[in-house]
Amino acid sequence: MQLLEDTARKLQDVKISALFQQEVNLLLVVSALRHRQQGKTPVLPIGGLGVGGHLRRYWNQPDFNLGGRFPWLGELRELLEQGRVLELERQIDQIRWKFADSASQMNPFTFEAVVAYVGKWDILYRWSQTGEAAGLQRFNELIDQVLEKA
Repeated sequence: MQLLEDTARKLQDVKISALFQQEVNLLLVVSALRHRQQGKTPVLPIGGLGVGGHLRRYWNQPDFNLGGRFPWLGELRELLEQGRVLELERQIDQIRWKFADSASQMNPFTFEAVVAYVGKWDILYRWSQTGEAAGLQRFNELIDQVLEKA
């Protein structure tokens, strides 16, 4: 967590910082869902980075009282509870993809757009390395999305 906090402090661009914060919040929420499903107590930061303190306060609420802020949270919880891990990972990457889209939507020639583009390629790379037919199919779907917008 210290690395994330150090990185957040070093980010000076507001849009990059917002994109980073979205990623951190997604990471914290998914981690909290997994910990709670395993019957573990919350191991989350209380302080300034992300929604850790909020997750801790509302640990016993099904959506951590964040369903309005994160409309994707309910679906992720359901996929995790149903043991549909591949679909869960796919949905997480879809959320990350949308974060990247929103960061690069206004002007494709900004530093934010480059960071978003690299994030998308990271998603593509992960799916290409799964070795499963589903991973290849997902990789092809994401490539098609990239090419449609080019």
